[in-house]
Amino acid sequence: MWPTMQWLPAAVVRKLDVLVRAVKRRPPGFSSTRSEVVSALILGCDPLSPPFLEHLGAYRAQQRPTRPPRKVTKGIPVTLRVPSPITLRLDALIREIARVDSRVYRHEVVATLILHAGEPERVEGLCRDLHIALARAAGVGGQPLSAVLTRERPAPGART
Repeated sequence: MWPTMQWLPAAVVRKLDVLVRAVKRRPPGFSSTRSEVVSALILGCDPLSPPFLEHLGAYRAQQRPTRPPRKVTKGIPVTLRVPSPITLRLDALIREIARVDSRVYRHEVVATLILHAGEPERVEGLCRDLHIALARAAGVGGQPLSAVLTRERPAPGART
C-alpha cells in the first residue's frame, strides 16, 4: 500500500463520502473506505473513452479559470492508501491521457473519476471487483504488465 495525498475540492470530497456511505449500506459485512472506492474507480476506468475525456476537460476548465481567482483555494487534503498496482495504474492512465491530451495531473483524474462515478450500485460492483481482482487486472492498454507490477520508489518531491 502506498499513501498518496490529493488536494480535492470540497464538492468532490462530499461526493466521495456519499459513495462510501452508499457502498457501506449495501450487503452486511461489506466495508468500504475512501481508499477502496477510489481504488475501485481507478481500476474500472477507461481513460481514453470519449465521455471520460469530455468530463476531464470540463473539470479542468472549471478548475483552471482563464483569469486568476481572487482567493486561491487548494481544496481539502485527502490521504488515500491504495495498493501499488492501482497507484501504478493511475500513473499509466495519466501517461495514456497525456498522449492524446495535454498535461494532466493526478488530482484532476481522481476528481473526475469521483464526480462521474455513476450510481452507487455501479461503484459497489467496482468495489467487489477490486476485492477479487488480481494485480494483472491493473494493466493498461498496450503497456507492458511490468508497468503496474514493478514497484519502484518514486523520486522525492511532488508527483504530477
